This record gives sequence, structure tokens and C-alpha cells, in this order.
Amino acid sequence: MKLHIYLVAILAMAAILVGCEPEPEVMKTELVQGVERVAVLPFADGPGAHGSGETVTGFITAEFVNHDRFHLVERSELKTLMAERDLQSADVIDASEAVELGRLLSVDAVVTGTVSQYEKEHTSIYAYATSIPVTTYKVGATLRMIDVATGEVIYAHSAHGESGSNYTQAGQQAADKLLNPLDTAAP
Repeated sequence: MKLHIYLVAILAMAAILVGCEPEPEVMKTELVQGVERVAVLPFADGPGAHGSGETVTGFITAEFVNHDRFHLVERSELKTLMAERDLQSADVIDASEAVELGRLLSVDAVVTGTVSQYEKEHTSIYAYATSIPVTTYKVGATLRMIDVATGEVIYAHSAHGESGSNYTQAGQQAADKLLNPLDTAAP
């Protein structure tokens, strides 16, 4: 009987821990609260996943719009400025260049990031001695919000999403997890 109770307690703790999302690596709430206008710069591609940075940037931008707390710079305005400065890739934008772009765009903060995972995993499950193929789409990213006035990282977070359907659902899930902690910093 005691073993049964311990087993139930361990399973309950495991279920609670699995459902918990990690806290952001950096969260300077008082500085994040002052941010209203944001530019989302292109994310760097994931390893071996050409084009994944642009795709994840789209998920992040859409999620910022859904949060309705920030005013975003139009992507066309950002692309024009990047072209004028001869910046074509997120891989060549360092923190100081990101801050300079932010100042030129008159924003409070710039958001940069890197795709850490963009893959499709094929596995099999067995039911009644029959192999059933299963595909899981995985998208992960690390996001940094940089205060344009100081150049300081005021928010940093990593998250991932998974879907049995497609990259879009996995990417939207990751973007939601990346930005949800910002709701607690709402003014």
C-alpha cells in the first residue's frame, strides 16, 4: 500500500514538472514595462535548416501582434533600412548594429534571436504488433530583447514547440512560450 502511495505521489510530481515551463533567463521587469515600440529583427537560421530564421521571425512577429501590448515596426520598413545598411542576414547583425537599427527605427527595443531547432523526427509506435509511423515537428528558438537606449538585454528566453501536424503549429507554440512571460511584465 505504501509503495502504491509513493508511486502515485511520484507520478503526480512528474506530471506537474512536465507541465511547467522554464523561467526566462533574463527578465528585467521594470525595463520591459517601459517598452512600447519594438522591431523584430530576422532570427538566425537553425543548424542545417536554411530559411528557418525567416519562418520563426514570422511566428514571433505574429505572436507580438497577438499580445496586443507592443507596437511593431512594419517588416517592410525594417527590410528597407537593412538593405540600405547592406545587412542581408541575421548572422551578420551584432548587438551594437541591432541597437543602431533600433535607434534609426525610433523603437524602445529590438528583438533578436536564433533558431535552435527546426526538424522533423520520424519514429514508430507499436500497437498490437503493428508498426505505426509517427512524425513530430520540432521548433525551438532563443529570443533576446535589447533596450535601444542602453544596449542592455532586458529579456531573454528559450523555448520549443512540438506538433504531430506541421512546422506552423510547432512554431506558433514555441513563439507563444517565448512571449508569454512578457505578460507578467505588463504595465
